[in-house]
Amino acid sequence: MSTSTPYFMTEGQTFKVLAGDTVTLPCEAENTGTFKQAWKRDIAILTAGNVKVSPDSRLRLTSNNYDLEIKNVAMKDAGEYVCQVATLQPMEITHVLEILVPPKIIQVTGGGLMEVKRGTKVTLECKATGNPPPVITWTRKHDLVMAGKKSVESTTLTIDETTRHHGGVYVCSADNGVGSPIRQNITLNILFAPEIEVERSWVHGGIGVEAHLVCVVHAYPSADII
Repeated sequence: MSTSTPYFMTEGQTFKVLAGDTVTLPCEAENTGTFKQAWKRDIAILTAGNVKVSPDSRLRLTSNNYDLEIKNVAMKDAGEYVCQVATLQPMEITHVLEILVPPKIIQVTGGGLMEVKRGTKVTLECKATGNPPPVITWTRKHDLVMAGKKSVESTTLTIDETTRHHGGVYVCSADNGVGSPIRQNITLNILFAPEIEVERSWVHGGIGVEAHLVCVVHAYPSADII
């Protein structure tokens, strides 16, 4: 390589940065001489030579080579950034900026409480945002979420025909590897008529002996027992 020919010391990279952080995009070039360097994003010129063209106060050129610093990055900053040396045939390197956003649950079915009649179909839904898009996992407190399953990965959870045994607290968890998973509960109440069980169909008794007659009632809402 001729010592009079400009060339880049930096290669294009992908930067994954948490929203709100500061990122520095490097652009080290040698033998630039009188050739100007510039930063571009799409058709917008961010810097030209040592002059910052963009009005964005979060952007600045560092004193280290020709690096571009962006403070308090947001989703709008994601995309390609091109560093160019304005030779007769411009030389360029491209950096890709990805903004990582922790998961956030924005909606759950019924606002966290559902009541349905026994025998009906019910679908629980959990919507979440984040970058990368979060994975939604369903679990259930103190029980299996579905027959034989401790957890299910899906944005929705459907029970085709509810029984009283489907009632309980279902937990929606959103995780995209950025920060900690976010969880929200949905309480599912199954409305059903009273069901009666007797502890024993017959009880031995005798004169002067106390007898216990036990009647177990399942119902939601709770039933009056006579």
